[in-house]
This record gives sequence, structure tokens and C-alpha cells, in this order.
Amino acid sequence: LILILFQKTNLFEIIYNFLAYQDLVCYDKKRETTNLGVMEMTSKDKDTLLLVGDADSARSSLHSILESSYYLLEAENATQGMLLLNQNARQIAAVVADLPLDNADQIRSLVETAQTVKDRQIPVILVIESGNTGSNEEYAFVLGAADVVLKPCAKLAVQRRVQVLVDLHQQQHDLEKVIDNQRDTIRTANQAVLDTLS
Repeated sequence: LILILFQKTNLFEIIYNFLAYQDLVCYDKKRETTNLGVMEMTSKDKDTLLLVGDADSARSSLHSILESSYYLLEAENATQGMLLLNQNARQIAAVVADLPLDNADQIRSLVETAQTVKDRQIPVILVIESGNTGSNEEYAFVLGAADVVLKPCAKLAVQRRVQVLVDLHQQQHDLEKVIDNQRDTIRTANQAVLDTLS
């Protein structure tokens, strides 16, 4: 009974503190851009996006939409994108990729890297041409996209979709840490009770 009360009390305190933190946190978004030659990033997880696009115009468009709210890393293709993911995984909050859907193998490789690099699951948003039947959207999700943005890109729509996805994954990551900490606490408490009884 004591152990159960301890667990509930501790869980309540953790959840309360977590929700309080969510309400109080304030993001100081800065404007900074880096290219393939800059490998060290010091920004927080939620402040950095990786833009991947094989066309300068595509990356430039995404850059102008997102630069005021996030640090930006840029890659000219999926291969460079995977390199930057491996080098900056702990700083990148999401990948926004404007790649042709016929480059399926490259997209799959990029998504797989984002989902497995350094034990992180970084969401990938694909920017695609809209299809008459919705087949492009379905195919993008089959390739592993967490979300899709249809061209032509509306600024507010892109900003909102990116923000929601990044926040959702960050909250999931935070909750997983809370659960892990709670599990460790319970394990420690159980061991303490066993030691006392033995």
C-alpha cells in the first residue's frame, strides 16, 4: 500500500511539473542558416530544421517561409541530408524535404535515417505536387512521410503544419522520458522494499 501511494504521488508530481513546464516554456526563435560545411550546431532540439531539396528554388522557398522561426540546415539531395542527419541528429527537430516522388529509393533512405539515427525518431515532412486523385499524398505516406505539404506552398499552412508536427514529437519525446524516469523510480522503490523485508 505504501509503495502504491508513493508511486501515485510521484507520478502526480511528475505530471504536474511537466504540464507546468509546458505552460511556462517560452521559445526564443532565432534566425540562422548553415550549409553542408557547417557541422556543429548549438541550437535546441525544437529550433532546428533540415531542408532537403534538389532544386535551389525549392529550398529557397522553404527557407523564406521558415527562417524567422527556426535555425535551418540545408542539403541539396537525400545523400547530403543523411550526412547532416548523422552529424546533427540531436539538434534537428524535423526534416522538410522537397524531392520528386519518383526518387522513391532516396526518400525511403532519408526517412529510414531520420527514424533511426542515434536512437531518435525525427519526423519527415514531404513537399509534393498535388494529384487529382490524392494518389501522391498516399504514396508519400507509403514512403514513410509523417506529413505532407501540397504545392503551391501557402506560408501560414507550412508554418503551422511544421510547428504542430515538431511540437507533437517533442511532447512525445518528453513523455517517454517521464515514463522512463517513473519506471526507474518504481524499480528503485521496489528494490528498497525488498531490501527492507529481507
